[in-house]
Amino acid sequence: MTMHILSAGDGYVYYTNEVATGDAKRESGRELGDYYTEDGNPQGVWVGGGLAALGVSGVVTEEQMKALYGEGLHPGAERIIADAQAQGKTVGEATKAAKLGRSYYGYSTDGTDLSAKIAAGYTDFTKLNGREPNVADRRAIRAREGDLAFRDAKGRPPADKEELGRFITAATRPTQQAVAGFDLVFSPAKSVSVLWGLGDEDTRKTIEDAQAVAILDTVSYLEREAIATRAGTNGVAQIDVEGGLVATRFRHYDSRNGDPQLHDHLVVANKVEGVDGKWRTIDSKLLHRQGVAASEFYNQRVMDEVTTRLGLATELREVTPGKRPVVEIAGIDERLTGVFSTRSADIKKVVGQLEKDYRATHGRSPDAVARIKLAQQATLETRPAKAHARSLAGLRAEWAAKAAERVGAATVTNLLKDARASAPALGSRPGEPRVVDVDRAAREVVATVSEHHAVWGPHMIEAEARRWVQKETSLGPVPAGTVEQITRRALETDSIAVTPPAPHGSFEPLTRRDGSSIYEHKGRMLFTSTGLLAAEDTLLAAGRTRTIAPITVAEFDRTAARHTGPLDAGQRALAREFTTSGTLLVVATGPAGAGKTTALALAARATEQAGGRLIGLAPSATAAAVFRDAVEVPAATIHSFVRAYDTHGDATPDSRHPDELKLRAGDIIVVDEAGMAGTLNLAKVTSIAERHGAHVRLIGDDRQLAAVESGGALRLLEREVGSVKLEEIHRFTSPAEAEATRQLRDPATVGDPFRWYVDNNRVTGGSIDRMTDHVFAAWQHDDEAGKNAIMLAQQNVTVTDLNTRAQAYRMGSGLVSGKKSSQLRDGLAAYQGDRIVTRLNDATLRTGRGTDRVKNGDVWTVGNVQADGALTVTHAGHGGRITLPAEYVQNNVELGYASTIHRAQGMTADTAHVLADSSTSRELVYVGLTRGKEANHLYVETEDAQPMSDVLSTIAGHSDGMLSATETIRAEQARVDDLVTLIDQYGDVAERANTVRFTQLVGHTLDEKDARNLTSSESWGAVTAALTRAETQGLDPASVLRESWNERERGTADDVGAVLSHRMERRIETAPADQAPVAATERPAVPAWIADRRVLDSAGTDPAWRDHLSERYEYLAVRLEERGTAIAVEKPAWAQQLGDVPADGTRRQEWVTLAAEVDVFRDRYKVDPAQTQAIPEAYRERSVGAELASRVTALEKAQTQPTGPNAPEAGREKPVTALDAMRAANRATADRQREAQRAAGLTIKARQGMRGDQTTHTDAQLTRDDGRER
Repeated sequence: MTMHILSAGDGYVYYTNEVATGDAKRESGRELGDYYTEDGNPQGVWVGGGLAALGVSGVVTEEQMKALYGEGLHPGAERIIADAQAQGKTVGEATKAAKLGRSYYGYSTDGTDLSAKIAAGYTDFTKLNGREPNVADRRAIRAREGDLAFRDAKGRPPADKEELGRFITAATRPTQQAVAGFDLVFSPAKSVSVLWGLGDEDTRKTIEDAQAVAILDTVSYLEREAIATRAGTNGVAQIDVEGGLVATRFRHYDSRNGDPQLHDHLVVANKVEGVDGKWRTIDSKLLHRQGVAASEFYNQRVMDEVTTRLGLATELREVTPGKRPVVEIAGIDERLTGVFSTRSADIKKVVGQLEKDYRATHGRSPDAVARIKLAQQATLETRPAKAHARSLAGLRAEWAAKAAERVGAATVTNLLKDARASAPALGSRPGEPRVVDVDRAAREVVATVSEHHAVWGPHMIEAEARRWVQKETSLGPVPAGTVEQITRRALETDSIAVTPPAPHGSFEPLTRRDGSSIYEHKGRMLFTSTGLLAAEDTLLAAGRTRTIAPITVAEFDRTAARHTGPLDAGQRALAREFTTSGTLLVVATGPAGAGKTTALALAARATEQAGGRLIGLAPSATAAAVFRDAVEVPAATIHSFVRAYDTHGDATPDSRHPDELKLRAGDIIVVDEAGMAGTLNLAKVTSIAERHGAHVRLIGDDRQLAAVESGGALRLLEREVGSVKLEEIHRFTSPAEAEATRQLRDPATVGDPFRWYVDNNRVTGGSIDRMTDHVFAAWQHDDEAGKNAIMLAQQNVTVTDLNTRAQAYRMGSGLVSGKKSSQLRDGLAAYQGDRIVTRLNDATLRTGRGTDRVKNGDVWTVGNVQADGALTVTHAGHGGRITLPAEYVQNNVELGYASTIHRAQGMTADTAHVLADSSTSRELVYVGLTRGKEANHLYVETEDAQPMSDVLSTIAGHSDGMLSATETIRAEQARVDDLVTLIDQYGDVAERANTVRFTQLVGHTLDEKDARNLTSSESWGAVTAALTRAETQGLDPASVLRESWNERERGTADDVGAVLSHRMERRIETAPADQAPVAATERPAVPAWIADRRVLDSAGTDPAWRDHLSERYEYLAVRLEERGTAIAVEKPAWAQQLGDVPADGTRRQEWVTLAAEVDVFRDRYKVDPAQTQAIPEAYRERSVGAELASRVTALEKAQTQPTGPNAPEAGREKPVTALDAMRAANRATADRQREAQRAAGLTIKARQGMRGDQTTHTDAQLTRDDGRER
């Protein structure tokens, strides 16, 4: 299951124009029904538990989709509005009746730069020519301004009029759109789709029924585990929904490559009804968080349904080497689960025809520039594309013909029979469920998760538990509820909670159905394991453990004196520390290109001269081989080293460890690219080294790519025990580019990290096809100039496209030739002369006269294609030759002209051409832009009108750095105890308590029917706000309510609350001056702008609510005092404006109190931490900001006044704390407040508190509802 965002406005048009017709665009003038009847695609249907509240079901219409997804209205809005108007309602009133909560936010086009420039162009034309521009003039002005804007946004001229036109159209639209929904795509395993597409009619229908059941079950799962909505300031409360989600389901038949792929688009509306009866948006964070678990739930359900209904079994298959296996139907020919056809054969034909046409047209053969264009054209022409939505019958006939051509007609005919024959052999006969050892399963699940993650949430454990159960199901059925048992045991027994308990317990009126607090959001709890924490402790302890140094300083200095070649001070210091430090574990970090190889080579020579050894370890076999060749020492992968010691125990002269890995006392183990190494394995390496008297050295860059295993150890060690740092960058020929990479490396850098690249024309923007063209053309130019150039992209599909273009070009230029080809794993085929890359380590395939093996990441040139598909290849580095078997080629070889950025870490080239988009992390871009010594270029995928700067800004803020378990514990403690969040929670509790007491007040003041109508009106919130204001002004809320209600008839107003609140506000404004409240004489424990205590002090507040509010209020007071005290110790830069911290007495308390308030203000308004002004000028326009700035100035001035024995403070008794004063006032006023309750005619008995400073600062109420959803 995958998830995509659907935008409001015209975002739904994709589904009516394309998705609803089989991912093929609908022709103008044709209704959806035409395709359903003529071409056989099924109609979309309504799905979800929220439909009952809307009264819709059955088939989806375009009008319904437009209303719900386009406008946020009831799907039957057209009918509802028509009925309301027929009853005499106005258009506004009728539309209001069809609304589902607040409208989607409508972003204006008026503020777009291009719109303004075009408008200015029209004005200038009129002034210059004395007339309005006509159609042709306006078109010319739009094109001129659009061309200039395009160049500014993309860093290049538009390729053609079509690209410019799309840009202008998009650039004059709103720049932002609200989220209208989520597209969840449900697609079963490939073997299921193959059996569905090639099986008989009964098989097809059975699988379609199984798919439908699995989706409905997954919808129920989502409604149970992943659907909630948020309310309150900043969405602080997460509340349950009524019914469930509202969605439409559209079924489709084939992939974009034309292969059989049964899949359904479930378009979930971003509208749900909360338990309070209000329609709001979905809590998207929860939905995304539960996405993986929901996907595994669906995978398990659809496979269970298919295998049970058809009597089949499952098996695990390794689809991608190095990745975890996937569950497929046993007995389905694996040749059918790959692509049905390859593009390379088609490309070869197309390239030949294009060159023939070129020669006929131009009378000559194409030159290099023309060949690049022809290669691009051939790539586009052979890219699978859907011309129209075809009938399922037509598709099945086409699939059967292709499959028979590939595997034979008999295999296709007997597909189901052969699959059923595999079931008994695998022990999957129907029968009693097997007994499952839940304890063992839980341990294995946690062990698997902890291999890849330092911390995890319940959803990750549940997802892994489902994978475990699916694997076990291939051996026989397991009892129902096994997943839930394993998940519960794994979390309760084998995991340790990282997230601390919330500071406040559950309060029954503020809980969800499961009993948890609405302020503790579902899925936010994090866990780790004792094993991971122990591993981190092992590494930290090793970084503080002193032993005998491997060599002496004198021995190192002698070797260093003989060193020739460049060596800066940082490299020398690193080599010296690695060899002469007696610390068990030493860390070194530095940017890409800092010359670590030179430093390590010196360390290796010094160690060898002293009689020791330096052994290299790396995350991958390719990286280990590079280390071995560059440093000239033995090297291996981290996994192979650990596996050797796990298998053979500690090393002895007679042990069976590889000789180069047998540790001796004094040896130095250097782990290269340590940032990509898993914590558990690093701890194992360290323990092995300690037992043998060896030392461990970690070197890497925590700003590059993180470990694919549970990681974060390198950064943890750097922060806790320190590191040797390489500062000077040697790789780049341009010092300016070296400095630019330094800016890009550090997320804390102030300013634009891409400025240098943009200013030096190193960044280009445009559509994915345009950027792919540019990457290939630039790479081809460099390659023909004799440079070692690399093409890098984030997505495998883009890498395949780049490989296709490169192969097509080489076919046209004669570098790739021959009639024979071999099928590759990426869906392409290799010919003689092609460049390929092997993707699996295989120790049985030896090359270089047995000195090397075939490794993942090795690049080769094809010398010959054998008849059976085997390839005779030559290594691009050492020149070794080998014949790769056909099976290895088909499963583990790809074209090697382009690479993913992730696989490029550790690679060095002359130039690099990197393709990125808004989803690319800063670390990935940093890795890509530090591969080339001479030049590195970035190509940014943008939407039609999107400027490059938008994407670059997104990349700059997108950091994927992995936290260790230890760091996560600290981060979670800070999150749970975050003051701003706690303040928002207090405000939400107070607002809800207000609602409760004012509902009671209305019930006592009005008759039952009027009270019910008022409290259920849309503007009830405005009424409670007016009652609160009346109370603040010293008026009796009950009297204001009664008098405003009886002022005159309310007529036929749809919203009685709106009418009443208006009357009340007018009455409050005209209240006599002598009724104004008396000003408070004492400062409250918590400033009113942070936590208003009016509800706490009110006579009508329910005692239970008051107790809960009081607990929260007192905790805020304590936390504020703690925060102020911490600032007094930490003294951040902005606190310098408060002056020195007084030694004791009243002035110290004032300093601490003000520091805490300023800190909360800065956090609340997200003031840049680098800003040294306590309250920056820009924030003083707010009343709270102006008051705080004034107090900061006053405090600073007060510190300059003399103090001494005669000063006013001398001889004073130490004052009680604010908390003491607050509690004393509460006790002193209890009797008075109870008397006020009785006078108000209320029967509630409640503990009261003092009245504090009740001045209202409306500007401090952030992110309140404004009638729109964003």
